[in-house]
Amino acid sequence: MPPDRRDFTYLPALPFVLRPLWKWGNIPVDILRHMQAIMQNKPKIDTAIPQRRYQLGAYTVVILGDIQTTDEKEYRYVAAVVREGDSDPGLYLSAERIIGQRPEGSPADSGYDLRVTMREGSQVVGRSDRASSVEQFSTDALGMIASILDLQDERPYRLM
Repeated sequence: MPPDRRDFTYLPALPFVLRPLWKWGNIPVDILRHMQAIMQNKPKIDTAIPQRRYQLGAYTVVILGDIQTTDEKEYRYVAAVVREGDSDPGLYLSAERIIGQRPEGSPADSGYDLRVTMREGSQVVGRSDRASSVEQFSTDALGMIASILDLQDERPYRLM
């Protein structure tokens, strides 16, 4: 027996959606397109190994390493930031090198672009030679994340 058509919900993550979505029906195409646009900014990670985990106020920061991706980018580390109660990260900070852009003769770990990615978009915010170790990247990433989220008064606690 199909569910009652009067039993409908709204997408809580998309408050601008005013029309009901039947629990057993299809999501309207314009909503799917919007959701895909939001999700296309984040790093496309196939596999990664968590290197560190920190608590920073109401946020958990996971530092990922050994990243396999389908992006055109080469990631050294990615910091994924998840707000308490959310299931997906809302902010990423990555140390990346676009494949083919490494100068000839340079060491494999020299110079990475630091990119901040949020739902609204992504932007390279700097360049760092300190992404060669997880400790250096973690220190820099936590400082930048605290600044972005206005959490300078919070002290990060290492969980893993």
